[in-house]
Amino acid sequence: MFTPYINILAMNFKKTLESMTEMRIYSQEIIKNEEKSKLFSVASVIPYQDLEKKFTGEFTLGFTDETMAIVVASAIGKKLGLATLELLDQTAEEVLNEFMNILTGRAISEWDTKGLSVRFSPPSLVRNKKVELEPSLTTHIYQIILNLSEGVGDPGAQVRRLNFTVTFSEPGIKKPEKKILVADDSGIFRRLFAKTIREAGFEVEEAIDGVDAVEKHSAFKPDLTLMDINMPRMSGLDAIAKVKESQPNAGFIVMTSSSRKDEVMTAKQLGVLNYIIKPVEPAKIVEKINKALA
Repeated sequence: MFTPYINILAMNFKKTLESMTEMRIYSQEIIKNEEKSKLFSVASVIPYQDLEKKFTGEFTLGFTDETMAIVVASAIGKKLGLATLELLDQTAEEVLNEFMNILTGRAISEWDTKGLSVRFSPPSLVRNKKVELEPSLTTHIYQIILNLSEGVGDPGAQVRRLNFTVTFSEPGIKKPEKKILVADDSGIFRRLFAKTIREAGFEVEEAIDGVDAVEKHSAFKPDLTLMDINMPRMSGLDAIAKVKESQPNAGFIVMTSSSRKDEVMTAKQLGVLNYIIKPVEPAKIVEKINKALA
């Protein structure tokens, strides 16, 4: 879907750069970025939005270090009749942002003729700019790389390629959180584990004993249950057996302060996924949960 628009951007990136500097391009690459994120030391960024609100995105002229940004700003400034720029000061920022403004304006005008109408915001210079995938959106990241026929700038810090990144972010279906039931009669341990597991991105329900665990399991329908063994009214192992009568594939991790052979044997017979001896660090619990759900 986005290929025609990427091609228009790439063509305008090349044309605008060559018209606003003395740089010449000998080759061009378009890459769909499969990395989760990319970090630029300095970037001129323009957010945009499709008028039909089907997607949003950003145009990013990114530099891996500040020296590259200064060299490009100076090359553009030279064509405009400005003195050589040696710092990434306000003038250099304005030059880079104006370049982005012109480039984006030209490209978006052509997008419009192809049936894609967007509105965009003024450019801004951002330090430590991270271009990344958003978990709640379907994000496509494309890089347009221009290779220069000759290096630009001082020999020690020549710029030989430029990177222009564009993202297209479509509303996606957020994956539902996995559900974890924490059953433990110790309020301190139960709340501590529940808090840590929630912070790791799971939906959590708590049960105060074995009977409560069976009832909560039926209503909550967890993907995994952390079950203490020694609890009042009904032990954890008895609660697991009760749940397994109607849900034989239910997943359990057993927690206990002892490791009696008969308990270990019963847990194995019930098909528990792991057997954890207390005390255990909350972070380790999250590791065990992720492994059990993998």
